[in-house]
Amino acid sequence: MCRWSYIYLILLWKSHYEIIHTSRLFLYTAYMERMDQFFSQFPTRSYPKGEVILQQGEIPSTGYVVRQGAVKIYSIDNSGTERPVVFDVRNEMFPIGWIFGKINHAVYFYEAFTDVTVCQVDREEFLAGLKKDPLLMFDVFEYYVRRHLDLQLRIEGLEQSRAQSKILYTLKFLCSRFGESKSGQRIEIRLPLTQQDIANFLGITRETAAIELKKLEKRGIIAHHHTFYIIHEEKLTTALDEV
Repeated sequence: MCRWSYIYLILLWKSHYEIIHTSRLFLYTAYMERMDQFFSQFPTRSYPKGEVILQQGEIPSTGYVVRQGAVKIYSIDNSGTERPVVFDVRNEMFPIGWIFGKINHAVYFYEAFTDVTVCQVDREEFLAGLKKDPLLMFDVFEYYVRRHLDLQLRIEGLEQSRAQSKILYTLKFLCSRFGESKSGQRIEIRLPLTQQDIANFLGITRETAAIELKKLEKRGIIAHHHTFYIIHEEKLTTALDEV
């Protein structure tokens, strides 16, 4: 597929994002099934929570695909502060730039956020598999375009000046990327996020995150259950409209 064809598809996806968003469960399920089948041919390796899988600046010897658990992607600034970027979950690949041959090293740190099992994917085999299966190629392309659109919420959150606005946009991003729809306008975010994790994610203090999250709990927008958050989708949307 030529470069201009890819650009056309990206523009098409953006123009029809609302339609795509309503059918995201179907697309996600189709992607997962195809990825499960394709990646089953590669060897797996497990990492305990907290172990670094790939160092920033390291030249990878293999690509990775998350099979179980979650991987935290982050950088460390000049002051030594950790700056989380995003999380990878089931069937998401890293480091993407290296896998697709655009850069020769890992741009970020990749750490097991939970106990994690990954596939170790040979880059050439993966790319050859995409060339042989156009439908698989389109599934991967489709998924990462949607992921790119989701990340715009992450960026918009970081651009907010007020801590509560940052958290609201981040909750919307987490719902879109990691949420599991339940009854009664509820969405479960199945990531074991602490207040410190959310603070690091937004570049605010843990104390500020705790205060703002408590306010959202009182408004019925969020509820915290042990290791995950439950979001009331309609109330979150209303709160964002007021930002």
